Amino acid sequence: MFDFEYIGNLHIHSVHSDGSGKVSEIADLAAKVGLDFICINDHAYMTDDLHLEEEGLYGKVLVFMGLEMGVRYNHYLAFNIRERVRQHNLSAQEMIDEVKRQGGFGFIAHPFEKGMPFREKSVAYTWNDFSVNGYAGLCIWNFTSRWKERIRTPFHGLFFLAFKTQTLKGPSRKTLSFWDQKCQDRTVAAIGGSDAHGSLFQWGPINVRPFSYDYLLNTINVHILLNKKLSDDFQEAKN
Repeated sequence: MFDFEYIGNLHIHSVHSDGSGKVSEIADLAAKVGLDFICINDHAYMTDDLHLEEEGLYGKVLVFMGLEMGVRYNHYLAFNIRERVRQHNLSAQEMIDEVKRQGGFGFIAHPFEKGMPFREKSVAYTWNDFSVNGYAGLCIWNFTSRWKERIRTPFHGLFFLAFKTQTLKGPSRKTLSFWDQKCQDRTVAAIGGSDAHGSLFQWGPINVRPFSYDYLLNTINVHILLNKKLSDDFQEAKN
C-alpha cells in the first residue's frame, strides 16, 4: 500500500513556445484545480532556452521544465534534462540518446496522431521510426490530439465544443496495441497528457479559445503513488 498520492499534468506549452500563458500563471491555475505538480514541455525548436530558472515550487505546486523535441515528425517529451537541445535535425534515436546523455528520460508523444480534418487538413505529427530503443514510455492519451481528430466541419467543431469531455475518446486501439506489443519485451511506462496551449482558434471573424489552461489541467492527469511524503525542498522532491 502507498500512503501518498500526488496528481499532476504533463505536456504543457507556455509563452516560451506556442502557448499563451506564462509559467507562473499556469502554476497558479494548477493550484486552483488542486494539482500537486505540472511539467512544461515547450517545443525545443521554438523556445530560446530550457528556462530552468522558472523551475521550482510555486506555492504548493511543483513546476518542472522539460522539452518537446522534434519538428515535423517524431515528437519526444523530454524530462529531467539540463539544457535545451539546440540541434533540430536529430533522428528519433539521436533525440532519445541525447536526453539520456543529459541524465534525463522521455516519452514518445502522440505516436499515431491523426490531426484535425477541418482547418488543419489532417496534418499530424506522428512518430515514424519504431526501430528506436531507450525511451521510458509512451504518451498513450493526449487530450488535444484525440479530441480534434474527428472535427470535419464547423458544425462538428461547435458540437464538440458544447460537449468537450463527452466527445473525447479514450486512447486509440492502435496506440494501446503498440504499447502492449512493446511491453512483451520490456517495461514501457504509459502516461497521459493535456498538450495544453491555451491558444485562440481563429476562423474568419470567429475567435474562440476552445480549451483554457484551467480546463485542460483538470482533464487527463497522472497520479504518482509514494511510500513517503515529498520533501518541501524542490531539488530534493525532484530527485
